[in-house]
Amino acid sequence: MTSPTSWPTRDRYHRNVRRARLLVSPEAPRHRLASAIEDSLRNVTLPGEAEGRTYYFRHLRIGGLTPPGDRTIWLDRFQSTMRAQAARAVHGADPRAMNASVIYFHSEQEAMEILLHCLLRHRSTHEWFWPMVIGTPRTRASASDAPTIEKVIESLRCQSASWVSVAVAVFSDPGLDVVRLLNAIPPATLRGWLQFMDAPPPTRSVVGAEIPKAAQPAVLRALQLFGPSHATLWLASLAMLLDAPSDLAAGTTVWRARAALQHLQTRSPGAKRGGDTAENVSALQLANS
Repeated sequence: MTSPTSWPTRDRYHRNVRRARLLVSPEAPRHRLASAIEDSLRNVTLPGEAEGRTYYFRHLRIGGLTPPGDRTIWLDRFQSTMRAQAARAVHGADPRAMNASVIYFHSEQEAMEILLHCLLRHRSTHEWFWPMVIGTPRTRASASDAPTIEKVIESLRCQSASWVSVAVAVFSDPGLDVVRLLNAIPPATLRGWLQFMDAPPPTRSVVGAEIPKAAQPAVLRALQLFGPSHATLWLASLAMLLDAPSDLAAGTTVWRARAALQHLQTRSPGAKRGGDTAENVSALQLANS
């Protein structure tokens, strides 16, 4: 009989199976075999994974598995099959990736940075592996699987470095399209992100409130186009993390960004002032609202 199953198997290498199909007899112990698959995936080692490399398999067919789920035999089959395919993997940014059965990135951060830059530059993101990169849990492709800027940012902020990962990804693009980035995120989402990043007023004065040079052009353009809005404050907060990632834990990121924007606005006559709508309330007053 054919027995379809779907389950995640997370370990130090974050194994995830979107869909699995077992071809077994009606009498086979399916739950035991599912456990044998999880155990085998947990113990397989692939080249470069210890250094952060991540692999994405389009499909994987493993034969010669004994029905009782003998651990030694199953692990050997999984190990040999997956390593053989991994040896033929191509990098996810390679033009051949769309037709490859296995691709890799040097890290999850790199994968999501590349995806974010593709979205910001209107490049194709129809490759089969992008829904896997952002962790779409569905077993069948659908319109909601399509990567979006908002989804990528949500995935990035779930990394161990949290908003620092987002900041690195956003500002690593020298041609950052600020308008496309900020317009792609609903105002309610931006407000929620800022509230998540914000903290009570610091007990000490906020010093060194200056937008890092690498991010100044993007933040200034946002200030000119969107004024001191939630969108601009969020972008400025990310910018502050480039030079001071420890501010995130200290709870001073948004406060320093707010002070930096005020300073930048006084020096930039072209910056938009006032006139904010209900969706674009002055972010400089966010902490007091």
